[in-house]
Amino acid sequence: MVSLYALPAIIAFTINISLTIIIILDSPQKTENRLFSLALFFTALWNAGEALLISADNISSANSGILLMQSGIAATPLLFLLLSFVYPRRKYPAKLKWYKVILLSVIPVILALNYPGYVQVGTSEDILMGTGTRYWFTLNGESPFTYLKVIQSFIYLAWGCFNFYRAFKSLKSRREKDSAQYVIYGIVIFTVLFLALNTQKGSEITRMFLSSILLMCVSIFFSYAILENRFIILKRYFQTSLRVAVISAVILTLYVFVIKTTAEILSSFYTVNRIAAELIMIFILSLLVYPFITRIQNLLSEILSQNYTRFRSKVLKFLQDSSNTFSIEELLKNTEEFLIDLFGVKDAYVLMPDADNKNFVFKDGDKTVKISVDSDVIKHLSETSVTCEADYLMEISGKQESIFLSAFSGGLIVPLMSENKLKGLVILESKKGGQVFATEEIDALMLFSNPICTLIERNQTLHKIKEEEMKSSQMEKFAAIGRMTAGIAHEIRNPMNIISTAAETILKKQNDSETVNKLLYFIVEEVDRMNKIVSDFLQLSKPVSLNIEKRDVVAFLKIIAEQLKLGYKDYNVDIEVKNTGEVFIETDFDALRHIVMNLCSNSFEAIQQNGKILLGIAEEPGKTVITISDTGGGIPEENKDKVFDLFFSTKQTGTGLGLSIVLSLIENLKGEIMFENSGNGAVFTIKLPKK
Repeated sequence: MVSLYALPAIIAFTINISLTIIIILDSPQKTENRLFSLALFFTALWNAGEALLISADNISSANSGILLMQSGIAATPLLFLLLSFVYPRRKYPAKLKWYKVILLSVIPVILALNYPGYVQVGTSEDILMGTGTRYWFTLNGESPFTYLKVIQSFIYLAWGCFNFYRAFKSLKSRREKDSAQYVIYGIVIFTVLFLALNTQKGSEITRMFLSSILLMCVSIFFSYAILENRFIILKRYFQTSLRVAVISAVILTLYVFVIKTTAEILSSFYTVNRIAAELIMIFILSLLVYPFITRIQNLLSEILSQNYTRFRSKVLKFLQDSSNTFSIEELLKNTEEFLIDLFGVKDAYVLMPDADNKNFVFKDGDKTVKISVDSDVIKHLSETSVTCEADYLMEISGKQESIFLSAFSGGLIVPLMSENKLKGLVILESKKGGQVFATEEIDALMLFSNPICTLIERNQTLHKIKEEEMKSSQMEKFAAIGRMTAGIAHEIRNPMNIISTAAETILKKQNDSETVNKLLYFIVEEVDRMNKIVSDFLQLSKPVSLNIEKRDVVAFLKIIAEQLKLGYKDYNVDIEVKNTGEVFIETDFDALRHIVMNLCSNSFEAIQQNGKILLGIAEEPGKTVITISDTGGGIPEENKDKVFDLFFSTKQTGTGLGLSIVLSLIENLKGEIMFENSGNGAVFTIKLPKK
């Protein structure tokens, strides 16, 4: 029967086995993880041996338990000493050579193999529980092995504590100082308690029970050291697994203990097979516990990751709110303010690469923070991609960088990684109250770094696109100005040549009066043409100032048609407005008049004789449609895409600005214009908003 005295030892065993598996799986390549896992494994053997000895009902089981205990007792001080050579991290660590391990292992191995020479096994009646004879062991005070064992254990523990203390003095990281100090104090206190417990007189059974409770406390102590003080730095999912595994192990131990104890009680009082009773108990407890499993798991997750969950929710909300922020400067400023508020730090800085990609820089007014991309700090962050304490980075950096980092002592440096490349840094100064950053806070920063880096990169990309668009727009404007200038120069050069030739001919004074008059007429005509080019160009570049009024567009077009008939009375062309009703529209009628006059003038000049121009008005939802069609033969297909281009004209005397002006005016009126050939002529369709 499993003794109640063995319960602390069984709980300690399950905790240590859980710790062993998780730590070695986290980073099997790390020396400190291997040594710590071995130390926990042998401690688990110690726990298992103690539970077996306490519950033993024969000398063979008792001896097996003592063997396991002595293996753990011999190995634990040795592994503690070996661990102290490599942990905590120091600037110039002692190298753990294989021969050093062998030399240090010789005495513990010899003592473990000769444990019968200094161990005495005894028995006592269990008066308290009334469960019969219990086995126990004690050291033989007359054996020299006993003194050698005590001295060896004391030396190894003292040596290990000395190594921890020496490393502690050289550490700059506050977290590592706290971690080392925590372990040193813990080892010293537990060693003193263990010695005090085993030197007191009293019941051996009680002493062993108290000893097992002490070992259970040691297991809980190291679990806390790993989870809260980051004695061994585990990945986030291994930390969560460790919490759940330890709690589950304890619950499972109690679960099994209750089943076995209840089954043995039932089998002793009733004629029931013990195995059958255990199966029945398992079935009953499973039915009782099953409905609460999911609820218990969720509750454990909330309790164990409460701070992390809180940080994560705040980080995710900030990232969601920042997704609509497109200014890089605003995003960086918001990020700094968010981190200051979330972690209660004195200040925060986001450093981004400068234009030459030679430094990571933060600049705000007169304050500048800068670090070279070739520095040891940047190399370390690029290789590890993990948040580091500024104090730790000071130890691995050069003198100049250490001076830079000293301003952020007690703070954190967070790498902003994207595609395995360092894109920026977040520097957090120390907390306002002087507290140390908790594990959950560091984990939350790791959760924060990648998404914020993605947001920054997105904004940088948008900024570059905007710059390229502005450059492209400027280039298009310059190109348009160049084409316009070339067009104007070309259009003006022709009349200038005519004027120049006519003037030279007049100056020769060899012409009759009729020829001179004709040449003067050419000059006046070409000056008028040049004046029209300048007027059209000024019209195209004139600032927009709309005079919106509501009028009947049908009546308006009829007036224009009558004016055009008078203006082109020498042309045998009929112009007609098809509509007879009223269609009201709110627009700038001066601009509309210019548009219609320009298009109709082109139609008159295209037809010249025996043709017709039709003006039509139709209505669409929210729009008024004006069509101008003629029988002037249309525009060749190869020129259809050029009709609205600057200086494009098929007429000998045209400036090529008319339709460009029409397009500009229609765009100012928030309308649109389309062109197509239809039948024997061209059709221009204008769509204007009613309001």
